[in-house]
This record gives sequence, structure tokens and C-alpha cells, in this order.
Amino acid sequence: MKRIAIIAALVAITSCATIKPTERKVYTYVSDYTAYSQAGFLITPQPYHGDYESIGEIDMHITPAFEETAEEKYGELWYTYGFETISSDEIVNMAVKQAVNMGADAISNFSITYKEIVRTYSGHNYIGYEYHVKGFCIKRK
Repeated sequence: MKRIAIIAALVAITSCATIKPTERKVYTYVSDYTAYSQAGFLITPQPYHGDYESIGEIDMHITPAFEETAEEKYGELWYTYGFETISSDEIVNMAVKQAVNMGADAISNFSITYKEIVRTYSGHNYIGYEYHVKGFCIKRK
């Protein structure tokens, strides 16, 4: 009988649990290649089908810095923490700069992927994104 009372109490407690609604979140990352195209540099997620000279591959892993920011409020310093923001334009620029330094005028099979990373500091979880950039550097003929 005691066992039934305990089970009934557990069911009553857990059945009253509430589910917190969440809002929809949409993250959009846009990379604009127009400036590179106008400068004669090709970036494409597809293979290049014209004649070309193989230069090499790019395989970059970019992990954002975890930063501490101090701001004075109410006569004292307040600290905030978090991952630096890296824009998709900055990521593309890093890849193009590397390709140009290698002697390429195009990156084919270009892709940027990301994965969520978590850092725990002072009992709080901070979420950031690590980026992976890949591509095949070529010199078009």
C-alpha cells in the first residue's frame, strides 16, 4: 500500500511539469562573392570544368577566440565573456588570401561548414561556432 502511495505521489509531481515554449530561431549566413568575381577571382561550390593548373587544396579550421570584456558600470568593472564573432565574409577573405598566396585565381569545390562548440566558464555555458573551410585551388588557363 505504501508503494502505491509513493508511485501515485511521483506521478502527480511529474505530471505537473511544465514545458517552456521556445521561439523560432533562424540563423542565416550569407557570403557575397561579387567583389572577388569583379576582381577576376572565381569561387564556386562546383568543380571547375575548364582548363586549369592544379595549385593545391585549402583545408582551414577556424576556432573563435574566447574573450573577456570589461565595462565600467555604476563605478565598478563588469565583465562579460563569450566567443568572438567571425563573419562569413571574413572567412571567405581568409580562404581567398591563402589561395592567392599559393598562386591560384580560383577556388572550386568551395565549402564552409560549422559546428557548435561550448565552453564552460564560472558555471555558465557559452556557445560559439567553429568553422571548417575547404576548397581546391586552381589557376585557370
